[in-house]
Amino acid sequence: MELSTTRRTVSVTLHGRPLRTRSADTGVRVRHVPGGTRIDVTTHHAYGRSFIAVLTHGS
Repeated sequence: MELSTTRRTVSVTLHGRPLRTRSADTGVRVRHVPGGTRIDVTTHHAYGRSFIAVLTHGS
């Protein structure tokens, strides 16, 4: 797992088979990248807030 941060987003890359989004909070974006799945979360005005994304294996 890789974690990178910028001022307005946090990105996490999960290595392995691509995952599908079952549900995700507003501000959470999930996309396939080579070798895994990337989750980008907008953090502007989100201090102290939690974000949820439910992911499943494809099929």
